[in-house]
Amino acid sequence: MTDGLSNSVFMAEVLKEALFDVRGLVLSSIPGGGSFMTRLGPNKPQDIYSGPIYGDFLNQIIFSVNEPGLKLPFTGGSGDNGAYAGTRSWHPRGINVMMGGGSVRFI
Repeated sequence: MTDGLSNSVFMAEVLKEALFDVRGLVLSSIPGGGSFMTRLGPNKPQDIYSGPIYGDFLNQIIFSVNEPGLKLPFTGGSGDNGAYAGTRSWHPRGINVMMGGGSVRFI
């Protein structure tokens, strides 16, 4: 990247509640683990397309826990190519993100 690092999100908060939940793992090849998409806004269970999916859309049902009360909603059955997960935090109005320039912002 030659420019724009201070306006690019490099890392963001992702909740991990259960021991066997893939979301929040740092290194994982499973979609939703170690990565997030901006398709879901911070702490939002509904994606920008307003489709029928509620929460993260993941393939591996045995590696995820549907806990809407803990801000960890998900729908299973995505397949590896269509899976996505969003950013989540315990903050009521947003998440902390680390920008490419090294600063941290609350979005």
